[in-house]
Amino acid sequence: MFDLADINYLVIQLSVLSIRSTQRMLDAMRSGGLNINRVSLVCNRYSKANCQLTVEHAESTLGRDVAMVVPDDFKTCCTALDLGEPLCINNPKKPVRLAIRELAERTREPERLAAQHKEATRRPAFWAR
Repeated sequence: MFDLADINYLVIQLSVLSIRSTQRMLDAMRSGGLNINRVSLVCNRYSKANCQLTVEHAESTLGRDVAMVVPDDFKTCCTALDLGEPLCINNPKKPVRLAIRELAERTREPERLAAQHKEATRRPAFWAR
């Protein structure tokens, strides 16, 4: 299933346990023959004040860049879940909501590029005969 996707997000947190688990997951994917170049790391619930580790620590340990950081805002996310409302309704300018939107936009990027390529390589109508 991983090899069918243009991009796979592996969501991590900045904890020793999470980084070790991520390393094991990447090793398993690699040994299973999966193209881990399609795997992007997303650091979830990031807070400089509450993390002992840094994004740089995770990147050096895993040997990969962290593509995206989603800030920690437990209260906002929990409230949205409890109310059953998307973050964009009551919290449109919160950093966590903006980061999730950016992640969604990045996810659509391969789709947009594929559509552009298809349009650029499309034959003119008179060749279709």
